[in-house]
Amino acid sequence: MARGVFVSAAILLVLLQAAWAHYTSTWAVHIPGGKDAADAVAADHGFVNLGQHKVGKAILKRKKSFL
Repeated sequence: MARGVFVSAAILLVLLQAAWAHYTSTWAVHIPGGKDAADAVAADHGFVNLGQHKVGKAILKRKKSFL
């Protein structure tokens, strides 16, 4: 009996994790040719360039600490 409850609970947790999964179809990349080059690369691959991602001071501080 206890084994059946445990197996049922484990299956329930797996199903709940799958239901809570989050998918996003966005990407962030660095294209060294500027906006026009980024637009061309995105269009060649069927994507839309949404523009440059803003980088805050806190992110730069963290990045420098890892280098």
